[in-house]
Amino acid sequence: MWRDPRRSIYSPTRRIPSRSRRALRTDGLRRGPFTARSVVDPGEKGIHISTPRDMSSRRAPPLFDHTRPALLKPPLDSHILEDGSGADGSPSTHLAVRAERDGARLNLTSGRSHKTTPPSKRDARRPAMAENSTTGNASNDRYANYVLGTLFCIYLSSHIDRGILNILLPAIKAEFGASDTVLGLLAGPAFAISYVFAGIPLARLADRGSRINILALSVGLWSLMTMLSGAARSIPMLGLLRIGVGVGEAGCSPPSHSLISDYFSVERRGRAMGIYAMATQAGAAFGWLVGGWVAALLGWRWAFVVAGVPGILLGLLTKATVKEPPRGGTEGGHADVEPMPLREAIAHLLRQRSYFWLQVGGALHAVAGYGLAVWVSPFLTRIHGMELYEIGSWLGVMALVVGMPGMWLGGFLCDRLSPRDPRWYLWIPTLSALLSTPFTIAFLFLGEPVPALICYGIHSLLGMSFSAPTFAMTQAVVKVRARALAVAVHLFLVNLVGLGLGPVIIGGLNDMLHESMGNEAIRWTMLLAVLTNAASVAFYFIAARAVKQDIENRDR
Repeated sequence: MWRDPRRSIYSPTRRIPSRSRRALRTDGLRRGPFTARSVVDPGEKGIHISTPRDMSSRRAPPLFDHTRPALLKPPLDSHILEDGSGADGSPSTHLAVRAERDGARLNLTSGRSHKTTPPSKRDARRPAMAENSTTGNASNDRYANYVLGTLFCIYLSSHIDRGILNILLPAIKAEFGASDTVLGLLAGPAFAISYVFAGIPLARLADRGSRINILALSVGLWSLMTMLSGAARSIPMLGLLRIGVGVGEAGCSPPSHSLISDYFSVERRGRAMGIYAMATQAGAAFGWLVGGWVAALLGWRWAFVVAGVPGILLGLLTKATVKEPPRGGTEGGHADVEPMPLREAIAHLLRQRSYFWLQVGGALHAVAGYGLAVWVSPFLTRIHGMELYEIGSWLGVMALVVGMPGMWLGGFLCDRLSPRDPRWYLWIPTLSALLSTPFTIAFLFLGEPVPALICYGIHSLLGMSFSAPTFAMTQAVVKVRARALAVAVHLFLVNLVGLGLGPVIIGGLNDMLHESMGNEAIRWTMLLAVLTNAASVAFYFIAARAVKQDIENRDR
């Protein structure tokens, strides 16, 4: 309770929390601990602030006028709340100083103290990071690069575990006596169907919940399933474990792409996506090398075990060291970060014409990519008589030397050219498909293994540059809260059509033509990759015509 104001009696004081002091500083005050007192004095209005080092009163500029309770000049990072007059006619003005840096609210009220106001439920759901990690200072840039490196390693692990089966197909065929159609089902739909149908629910969770938790659990699941594949005693058991690998890997790319978009600004995002996409080739390289050499030395079962171990460690590292960034923090503070209902999100994706036609072109392009990747090892074994360790060495080194630079090249060109014209997001994949096609044909029909493998390397360099621009465009034309879903839909179609159908069709055609053509049948069946590669070009062109308008209308 207040005494007579004419006696200049101070109200009881309240200690200011240390992290809220900065909000109360005024010109002329020294740094250090201080207290604040509310004062009511007819002659002098304002707040007296004193420090333990200098108990002389210092006055801040008046914040309000007793005769007219109106806000004059609030201090920075503060909120002045007017309350009207008390029952006895004396002013009863409440000064609420909110320290916005830590989210706490401090109320300095005459005559009584108030507890700190707890954050709202909505604020409690916000990410713990108080600062945007992409504001441009060196420490934040270093941490963003660390996160990108961690995501790169996770994606690398996923492609090791996904692709190691390809080089082991000849050994699995020899042990179980499976046909090419069965091998195609094992390498394609067993993984692809579980991957695509688990992808959209996990992407919705990533748009609404913790992307870090989803990522850490996913990498642990697919790594465990890969290790258990080494204990499979039949093709059906191996197929069930491949389904488990697919479910785990469905939780990799959607949250990872969303995290990259929130750690890297639009100007840097294409290159970051390119670096991330390089993990596909790095994973393929280690899959070829580990699978080929471990299978030659210890057998194909131990190759699965060795491939799965790093992912377990990466899941623990991700949970312990990677922070959840603010959603939309790289969009200049104007991003719509509210969750979108599923129907609204799907309708939004369908309205973006460039996104729709990109999915059609990307699915056809994926038939070529996955068809070649799955059957290249049996092709080299049957046509050129190469051993598994030879195939692993050649293709592993090739993926590192030309495949990874091809991924990086796509991201580099995207960052350089798309700011001038966003249609380059799709012109780069178009050129990738066109330029790689002649080298694919040469690889299939050259008679000697070394020239054929050189052509395959050039095909990888040119053909892999499409990945980063397509993923960057997927993020550019959709709203922030639909990004993970957009990636999941893209991966759904690419994997369902490309990985789900490509290997099976080629395997089935191999079985049909083997009686009449023998081992030469695989040359002609793999031409399916060339035809679908050429067809994707037309749909990339259609998508490029709409990309400018879609970016402009994205947030409407």
